[in-house]
Amino acid sequence: MWRYLFFGLFLCTVFGLSAQSINTTFGKNRVQFHDDFNNWWQYESTNFVTYWYGKARNVAEPTILMAEMDHDAIQRVLEHRINDKIEIIVYLDISDLKQSNIGTEETFSNKTGETKIVGNKMFVYFDGNHQHLRQKIKEGIATVYLNNMLFGSNLQEIIQNAVLLNIPEWYHDGIIAYAASPWNAQSEEELRDLWHNDEDNRDFKKLSAEHPRIAGHAMWFFIDQYYGKSTISNLLYLTKISRGMENSFEYILNTDLKTLEKEWSGFYTEYFDAEKGKYENHSGAKDLKIAGRNKIPVSTMSLSPGGQQLAYVTNDQGKVSIYLHDFKTGKEKRIFKYGYKNVFQETDYNYPMVTWHPDGHELTILYERRDVIKLVKYRMDTGEKMEQIVPTEFQRIYSVSYVDDWDYIFSASVDGWGDLFRYKSKRRIQERITNDFYDDLDASYISYKGKKGILFTSNRPNEVIKQMKFDTILPLGTFDVFFLPDGENMAERLTNTPYSNDIKPLIYKDNQIICLGDQTGVVNTYVIKEEGKLYALSNLDRNITGHSLTSGSDIYLKTFRKNGRYRVSKEKINTELAVAPVPTMSGLSMNVQPLPAAIAEKNELKAEQNKEVEEGFKFQTPFGDPPVIEPIKVRQPDKKSVKDFSIQINRPYIPSKPLEPFDNIRAIAANNKFAITNVTTKMDNDLLFDGLESYTGDRQQLLTTPLGILLKAEIQDLFEDHQIEAGVRIPTSFSGSEVFLVYDNKKQRIDKKYALYRKSTRYNNDIPLGSNLLSRSKKTTLLGLYQLKYPFDIYRSVRATGSLRIDRYMQLSTEHRSFSAPLVSEKRASIKLEYVYDNTHDEALNIKHGTRYKFFTEFINRFDLQLIDGLAFNPSLGFTGIVGFDARHYIPVLGKSLIALRAAGATSFGSEKMLYFLGGVENWFFPSFNENIQVPDHSDYAYKANVFQMRGFNNNIRNGSTFVVANVELRIPFMQYILGRNRGSAFFRNMQLVGFFDTGLAWHGSGPFSDKNILNVVNISSPPLIDMTIEYFRDPLVAGFGAGLRTQILGYFVKADYGWGIETRVIQKPRFYLSFGMDF
Repeated sequence: MWRYLFFGLFLCTVFGLSAQSINTTFGKNRVQFHDDFNNWWQYESTNFVTYWYGKARNVAEPTILMAEMDHDAIQRVLEHRINDKIEIIVYLDISDLKQSNIGTEETFSNKTGETKIVGNKMFVYFDGNHQHLRQKIKEGIATVYLNNMLFGSNLQEIIQNAVLLNIPEWYHDGIIAYAASPWNAQSEEELRDLWHNDEDNRDFKKLSAEHPRIAGHAMWFFIDQYYGKSTISNLLYLTKISRGMENSFEYILNTDLKTLEKEWSGFYTEYFDAEKGKYENHSGAKDLKIAGRNKIPVSTMSLSPGGQQLAYVTNDQGKVSIYLHDFKTGKEKRIFKYGYKNVFQETDYNYPMVTWHPDGHELTILYERRDVIKLVKYRMDTGEKMEQIVPTEFQRIYSVSYVDDWDYIFSASVDGWGDLFRYKSKRRIQERITNDFYDDLDASYISYKGKKGILFTSNRPNEVIKQMKFDTILPLGTFDVFFLPDGENMAERLTNTPYSNDIKPLIYKDNQIICLGDQTGVVNTYVIKEEGKLYALSNLDRNITGHSLTSGSDIYLKTFRKNGRYRVSKEKINTELAVAPVPTMSGLSMNVQPLPAAIAEKNELKAEQNKEVEEGFKFQTPFGDPPVIEPIKVRQPDKKSVKDFSIQINRPYIPSKPLEPFDNIRAIAANNKFAITNVTTKMDNDLLFDGLESYTGDRQQLLTTPLGILLKAEIQDLFEDHQIEAGVRIPTSFSGSEVFLVYDNKKQRIDKKYALYRKSTRYNNDIPLGSNLLSRSKKTTLLGLYQLKYPFDIYRSVRATGSLRIDRYMQLSTEHRSFSAPLVSEKRASIKLEYVYDNTHDEALNIKHGTRYKFFTEFINRFDLQLIDGLAFNPSLGFTGIVGFDARHYIPVLGKSLIALRAAGATSFGSEKMLYFLGGVENWFFPSFNENIQVPDHSDYAYKANVFQMRGFNNNIRNGSTFVVANVELRIPFMQYILGRNRGSAFFRNMQLVGFFDTGLAWHGSGPFSDKNILNVVNISSPPLIDMTIEYFRDPLVAGFGAGLRTQILGYFVKADYGWGIETRVIQKPRFYLSFGMDF
């Protein structure tokens, strides 16, 4: 049954569909703020080819070594080999990555015949921490291997598997996370929060629909623990050869997916039940009411020196605000904001940073805008802001702290190394303090044990501060706390935890330092006592992501995420009340010590003190017993709640195999490397260009773009700066052809596009009354196009497009008079200016959120140039001007549904105008033209276009040189409410119910009721006896309403609408529309 339905639908699309309409192109941008990408280098090692530019060399060198170091381990997990080397593109930081043209599309997608091919390419960037860099490298390698394993390496395998292989998102993303790290504290923390926040998350189907990556990671780790690591590669292999995952679970694990999901739920129920009673839950702290209602993360915060005010930063995916919170009054105000919400690229939570002047009269804000780092001094008494640009030598700053009124301490990246600097803002110069390849972070200027100096964290193995060049020693050690006194080259190591990281140290009273540490698998608060001992002050069930305190107050603030919300808590700190933190499951499995060393020593000492002194070991002294000092109190967990449950994972390690040192001689300049990245084969009739369709007054010419077979290929260079697109489309009527070639150059700030297009069409002319002679014509269009696009940011741009067009009309020879028919050639030059805004993003197929709009104007001049029989040139035979707009807004409702609003309009003027035909739908399977509405003589019109989405009518319910149309749609993906998000086949998952209302009008002359509007006039002529003009009233405004159904079939988004038209206040008979295409 389904086969016949699909076959019938295919025949309908082949023979019934044609359109020529207003085709609005929106789109987002990438913005280059510098020219560092002009010079790339490459280095070829055993398994990789690594690319970098300019100052990123110091990031590329450890990247090469780490990639080779972890390659074999990932290969063993997946048990797969690839023939080609993996290409790694290295960026200095996230800001440079956002400026690149590297796409954010899925590696492989099958949408209406398109297959995206990326190949063995991955990219990484440096955030100041080489541990994070290593994790990104491992995930990138795993992604390349998995895609190669599932989709193949040659073009035939890729296209075949992209069409046939259907695996869910949790499967793909989860195995990548697992291959990079089988299980870790971050994934454990994320799953723990989801698990306790909502019991629905204990159902794998529901969790994988909303959080596919963590659900998939947890599933693969469960399979590792429950069925064995060796089963994973077998599952992947069987998934590839069977082109589906269902059978692979049954054959390898001897269980179906439904049973496996129940086992998964049981495993993690036992996992987290074993933690009950072991941890505190932040209940002793008071949550602050902050801006954003706990839905927006607080990226950084800083308590004023006296503890009266808090400066904190909220970062809503790039939309940044800085607030001042007054503890005494409870009031707060926003003092600074910048940026915009960006859901398409990774959010940069590093910026902005805030720090207080030691006397509290001034707050410094450090932020980055358009790849320029800026420093702002904010006066607390006057609100005055003084801004300066930080020298460009700093690629990225990781922390900032006052030294005095003008000087600061930075931990910053220069040439790819994170070091310490003293920045003298008055003269805008810097003094480098450390100069090596180790990571120096979290720097602050303090007074400690009577000395002034820099408190910071680092993964350096020794305390000597000296210049060091990178060789084969990778800076992958854990972070400890150091203090570097002014003027000295020997730092004091304050902590030494070889299996955990101590970060974000802050100076407190009595030379005590408060820091965060992940010794147990959860980030807790620790205190470093003056004698150098480390004590835990918390035993929490959620990671502390940030904290703040000051030596002038007992207030302690910390940020964390719990139950899906970001929170800031306030409490009083007590450094004399230590705890014995309990390791998590991941912490225990990786042999993390259950207690910090200092706590263990303290307990052992206490046990020794409680022993009775034996005879023979006593001695006499003339001095009395010392006063009894109250020991530090240690809270112990409830032993009754501990259950016998364990997991087995290995600690991240550095393999023992020798690393091949970086050889400068092997680094060479990179050449442009091009490859096919996109292949398209589909049925299509969309406008390939925004070119204008000539108007001849022939009714048949109004619907002349039949469905065609489109064959298209895209070629891109490695960095996606250059793109070549070539294609051909043959209409199913075989009455012509279209050929095009497009070249995009996006390397610089201004994007450039060059295009050549040729279209040839043959058609039958209308046979005059009383004639039985067939008349055929051929039309050929040549179009050359050049476009410049200047992006202001990712959403906004202005575009200027110049084009030269030649139309040739030839009457084909069918009888003796057609031999002498003249050849008509029209030449036009045009320029089009556009302002485009587009911040929409897809929540699901045909479900968008956001706003997009375009304002445009176009000027066309028809001229004549003859080079045969002498030179003849006429600069202007006709002029056309067009001004228009198209605006769309999408409002989410009911969780998954959407209200879509659209308004569009345009007007043409000049000696040769545009004629707009209103009515019908775009990509209509069975278009129909309304013969009852008079069409004007073509002498005043040079172009024509259809204005669709006016349901309830045929095409040409209204026409004119000006139009305005508005649409409202309620789109309800009802099957997602039944099945859940991202579940079920594409046919059911993307099925939507739609209610719509359309309204619009088109007119001639200055207004809808102008005398030049021919809507209300009908001419009846039958010379020599009859020549009548009949006038009557028709309302220029028409409307339509109805309902529809949408879903995806064979890769096409098919729309079925049933609508009633309202004309002159009368409801018309309903009409049925079958079409394909998304949005309006």
